[in-house]
Amino acid sequence: MIDLATSIGRRPASLAALAAATLLGASPALYAHGAPPRARQAFALTDPGGGDALWALSTNFGVMSQSAPSRYICEEAFEAGETYIMLPFAADRWVSLGEDRVALSEAGCQIEVVHTYALPPVDAAHRPTTGEVIVALADANEAQLHYSQDGGRTWSQLAIDLSDLRPTGVRFVGEGQVALSAFRTPDERRGEAVVAHLNVRSAAPALNLFELPAERRYPYLLAAASGQLLWHAQGPESQEVYWSELEAFPAPGAPVFELDAWPAAGALSTAGERAWLSGSDENPGIFTAERQTPDLWQPLPSEHHARCLTPTADGLLICGHRATDGFDLALLDAAGEVEPLVDFRELQGPRSECLSAEGTLNPCQAVWPELARTLGIDPGSVDEGADAGDIPDAGAAPDAGDAPGQAGEPGCAQSGGSVGARWWWVIAIALLSARRRRR
Repeated sequence: MIDLATSIGRRPASLAALAAATLLGASPALYAHGAPPRARQAFALTDPGGGDALWALSTNFGVMSQSAPSRYICEEAFEAGETYIMLPFAADRWVSLGEDRVALSEAGCQIEVVHTYALPPVDAAHRPTTGEVIVALADANEAQLHYSQDGGRTWSQLAIDLSDLRPTGVRFVGEGQVALSAFRTPDERRGEAVVAHLNVRSAAPALNLFELPAERRYPYLLAAASGQLLWHAQGPESQEVYWSELEAFPAPGAPVFELDAWPAAGALSTAGERAWLSGSDENPGIFTAERQTPDLWQPLPSEHHARCLTPTADGLLICGHRATDGFDLALLDAAGEVEPLVDFRELQGPRSECLSAEGTLNPCQAVWPELARTLGIDPGSVDEGADAGDIPDAGAAPDAGDAPGQAGEPGCAQSGGSVGARWWWVIAIALLSARRRRR
């Protein structure tokens, strides 16, 4: 089992990454992607026109949505850093919980940094119907919870004592109601599983802690809905999955599923009456069960192994891998039929409104050629905006006045100045030689 307390700590950027960032006067987030492109989490959004649910997708290189399925906004535009979580409120409105800051994107790729903190994010959740967002932050020494009730615009740190706890998962179970999974950090109790409940809108929020049996360790909250929790913990012999009622704690019941490794994903329906679970590499497949018979899990008629599971009225949104599944995001219906929705090999580049800001290049353009080559795409095939090779050589390095805007200034990636082509080649070399951490 991985020691979560050490695995979530910050990692220093490489010298090449820092060189690129110094040239741009921007965050060290701007450097090449070393990990293969993959989907992280899918979301079902309410259609403003009253139609079917719309999808949005967070990846390890940025975000994309059904409104422009072949385009994306790169994570560098949010200045997200090494560790980030992206949550959508609408197709064009994302909350980015970055390594040390929260950024919001609005229509037209206007991105603004609205909040900062000193710890990296561990997990986050949002409740679009009420505009609530919560993020759990932690490093090896401390942990915090930060909360917003206006769609991520303004934030407050909750006055919660987490001195001997490390959060692993956080989910909303109702308006203002949050469930938290964590483990104990004192040496003599390290890893012991805890599940907690918190009313974040209370005048004096306090954790209602539920200590679990000592042999259950390192828990993680997979999903929550209508007072139901789907979570797992390391048991004496296997990874044990539990489907519990919050009111039943500290007696969560018996495990309903056992795996030899962490499950890839889990989900609950809105009312909490059905659950889905994606197995491990050794136990592949997607399984489902009903609340009346939580120990009777049935495999779905599909051979796909999902990295993420998101229920919708039309089926399950599942994250796959283009090489083995033929898609990166698809809709799986009850009959096992798969409708591919996203294949990264069909990307056409960054969102058109993000291709330039005030006539200059921005981070999304700078990192697109490498991403394209990784996917086997000709980066020159993008037909909107100019690529790096079309920018005339300005013949001089940018000065401080040409650097991208600072936190809080509007514009995609807060870009605002011009960078000569000769310097973009230097930056490109730094980008291509830097390799992001494994995601």
